[in-house]
Parts: sequence; C-alpha cells; structure tokens
Amino acid sequence: MTITPTPAPTAAAATGPVAAGKPAPSSLPAAPLHALPTPPAASDTPRRLRRYQLVTAVAVLILGLCGVAQLGQLRTNLGTAPLQGTQHVRIGEVSAAISAAGNEAELQALDASAGGSEESSKTLATAAELLVEVAAAEPAQATAIAAINTDLLSYGQLLSAAKFADAEQLRDSSLQPVLDQLSQNLIDADSRSSWWTAPWISLGLGLVVVVGLCWLSFQVAQRSHRVLNSGLVAAIVATVAITGLAVGGSPVSAGVGTSTRSVIETSTQFTQAQLQSDAATRALLSAALNKRWDAAAKSAFNTADQAAAAAFTGLPSGQYDRLRSARKPVTTALAAGNWTKASKLLTSDENLTNSQSQLADALAEQRTSLSGVAAADSTTDSLLFLFELGVAILGLAGAFLGIRGLQTRIEEYR
Repeated sequence: MTITPTPAPTAAAATGPVAAGKPAPSSLPAAPLHALPTPPAASDTPRRLRRYQLVTAVAVLILGLCGVAQLGQLRTNLGTAPLQGTQHVRIGEVSAAISAAGNEAELQALDASAGGSEESSKTLATAAELLVEVAAAEPAQATAIAAINTDLLSYGQLLSAAKFADAEQLRDSSLQPVLDQLSQNLIDADSRSSWWTAPWISLGLGLVVVVGLCWLSFQVAQRSHRVLNSGLVAAIVATVAITGLAVGGSPVSAGVGTSTRSVIETSTQFTQAQLQSDAATRALLSAALNKRWDAAAKSAFNTADQAAAAAFTGLPSGQYDRLRSARKPVTTALAAGNWTKASKLLTSDENLTNSQSQLADALAEQRTSLSGVAAADSTTDSLLFLFELGVAILGLAGAFLGIRGLQTRIEEYR
C-alpha cells in the first residue's frame, strides 16, 4: 500500500488572511494607557510676603520721617520763639515812641522852654533805630519796614512844621496800621509753621500704620500657620514708640510756646494801653493849644482815658492811676476856660511830669521783663533732640526687623 505525504503549508497560505486584509486574532488583551502626572501649582505666598516686606518697610520709614520732621520743626519753633517775642516788644516800643514824639512836639508848641522839639527828634531817632533792629531780625518784612521808614520821615517833617493834625492823621491811617500788620504777620508766620506739628497728626498716622501692620500680621499667620511673626511684632512696637515720641514732643515744647504767646499778648496790651494814655494826653494838649474844650474834646479825652485805665495791669496800672489824679487840675482849668493855667500845668507841673515819667519807666521795665521771659530753653531743646534721635533709630530698626521677620518665612518656601 502506498502512503501519500501531506504537503507543508506555504508562506502565502500562512499569511493569507493577513494579505487578504483581515487582522489576525490576538490571544493577549492590549495594555491600557495611563495619563502623565501633573506637577502641583507654584505657591504665590513668597511673592505676597515680599510685597508685605515692602509695605512694612515703607510704612515704618514714612512714619519715622514724619516724626523726625515734626520734632525738628518743634526745635526750630523753640529757637525762634524768643525772637518772635522780642520782635513784638520792639514793635510796641516803636509805636510808643512815635506816639510820644507827637506829644512832645505839641508840648513844645505850648511852651518854647519845654524843649519838646529836641525831645521829639530824639524819640523819633530811637524809633528809627528800633526799626533797624526789627529789619535785621526779619529780612522778609523789608518792604513793610521800608514803608514805615518813609512815613516816619514824613511824620517828623509834619511835627517840625507844627502840622499836628496832619501828623496825627498820618500816624493813625498809615504808620500804626502798618506796625499792627507787621505784628500780625509774625503771628501768622508762626501759625503756618506750627499747624502740622499738632500731636493729633502723629497720633492719626501712627494709628493707621499700626492697623496696617496688624492686618499684615494676620495675613502672614494664615499663610505660615504661625500665630505671630517676630519681625512684624517688632515693627508694631517700633511704630507705637515712634508715635509716642512724636506726640510727646508737643507738650514738652508747649511751655515755651505758651510763654511766647503770653509775651505777645502782654506786649500788645501794654502797647495799646500806652497809646491810649498818649491819646488822652494829646487831647489835653490839643485843647490847650487850640483853646477849645468842647464836647468833642471831652469825649476824645474820656474815651482814651477810660480805655487806658482798663488796659493797664500790674505796676503800670498803679502808675496810671497817679497820672489820672495829676491830670485833674488840667481838666478843671480847661473846663473853666483858663487856657494859660492849663498850658502851664501841662508844661511845668512837677506832679504831672513825674507821673508821666514814672509810667514810662514802669512800661520800659515791663518790656525788659517780657524780653527775658521769651529766652530760649536749652534743656527743652536737648530733650527734643533726644526724641528726634530716638524716632530716627526706631524707624530704621522697625523697618529692618519687619523685613527680616518676613524674610524668615520666605526662606521656608525654598
């Protein structure tokens, strides 16, 4: 029996189904594809902390600069306070000298032997010298002082020509108003330089910075999971200390400011009282010179006399009471129409002359005393300098410690 062998499959036959476009069945399942891991988002905390560093440093440094500026201005005011008081006293002396010169010129017109013309010239020369001192201390007021000098020359010429009514009009309408304005300018300049040194400004600014730093501390605590940041705590403490020193500077220097204001007020009061006293004397001189004691002359005398009596205080008050008593014989003679007697009393009565001299001496003594009260206080200046130095150091230290404390938190994220 013959056995026929089975032929081996060909390559075409083995791959026939593939060639025919049919995929070969697979016995293993395909492995699933997994997504790549996504990196975590970068934290914005370091960036925020750097902003907090900048805000902390700027806030503390600005507060420190404001404190240094305020204390520096208080020291400046402390140094200029004596000058302001002295200037007001000088201006008062100028006003009094101008007024006295007019009375002396009228006295000379009543009696040639009284020497009024010479005395009047000396008094005006004294007023001119005082104006030079005022101008040297206040260069900014040069224009006003130049106008006063011009009017002063005209005033002297009118007195020399015995034009007393014109001289009085010039004094009342030009000379005295300009002197009053000069005094007011000094007061206004002091007010403009001092308003921003008020303690409530430092207190308000310090409160704003403290609240801001506390808010930053809360934000840092939420992000760092720590209750307190030592750097921010140090910055808050420095802020409180800076505010305390800046606020404390005002009461420390307040005593000097009060003394200066007291000097100005007292000097103004004395000047006004002396001008009213001179006006009363001038009313008597004009009545005797013009031989007229009518209702207008009486009213002018009584108004000025009562105003002077109300304005004088202290030692000058007693001296003015004696002067009023010495004037009574003059008013009696004027009321009787006895012009000769009235003129003689005004020019040569020893009691009246002594009373006027004593009042003038008392006022001069009071003005000298006022100039001494306005003297600078070196102890207060030294204390304010220590405050100023302390504020500068605390400002720098607070800013540095605040930056350093936040930097520690930033380094934890590296």
